[in-house]
Amino acid sequence: MVDIKPITEITFTVGCNLSYEDESIETVCLLEAMTYEQEGICTLYISNSLGLCKPIVNCLEDSAFIREKVPMTKACVRHESIMALGLKEGDVVYDVGGGTGSVSIEIALLHPTLKVYSIEKKPEAVSLIRQNVARFGADNITVVEGEAPHALEGIMPCDAVFIGGSTGKLAEILDAVKVKKSNVRIVVNAVSLETMRDVEEYVRNHSVQDYKATWLGVTDIKEIGSYHMMQANNPVMIYSWTMA
Repeated sequence: MVDIKPITEITFTVGCNLSYEDESIETVCLLEAMTYEQEGICTLYISNSLGLCKPIVNCLEDSAFIREKVPMTKACVRHESIMALGLKEGDVVYDVGGGTGSVSIEIALLHPTLKVYSIEKKPEAVSLIRQNVARFGADNITVVEGEAPHALEGIMPCDAVFIGGSTGKLAEILDAVKVKKSNVRIVVNAVSLETMRDVEEYVRNHSVQDYKATWLGVTDIKEIGSYHMMQANNPVMIYSWTMA
């Protein structure tokens, strides 16, 4: 038999046959609630004085995700990029190059009315995204296996796009998004000079609004033995704009 210690911070109020002549209302502890029996229709009210408050800003740490060997957008970059998307309730979002699904999941958890398409071409990454989606219960994410821009065909137009990986097809992806809908908010993460060149060339040759580029370099302090060492992550350029 499992030994259950009394938990005084949690109380259970049971209302049986409410509004009837034989109505009864009583408050019991956890042990009493587990063995409670009463004929009729019962309503249970649970009070927990030690309940946790929901965070106002619900930012996830990298360690919250199943990672394996699939690249992941790190926490600081992820959060800055999501803020740059300027999301609103009911928005449809593409996450192109889903990776582990970390960006898709953080977006999806912001509000239940958001609809996220996580687009990824590598089978091992697609499997990982699905594992993380199940882990967080993010039912407002649809995983799309395939390579953009072709993978964008057949899915609903979006209001915002995060591009974490374009495999050299940035212009084609952006053109495919623009055909579907105008005034889409774009955020691109660039770690290579080639991607930076592609972004700047696209912005120069197309009509955009609210263009912004932020160079983000993050250094973490890691405990190594009795020392605390600074370990720098790869710097990332975060581009954002609205397609006119």
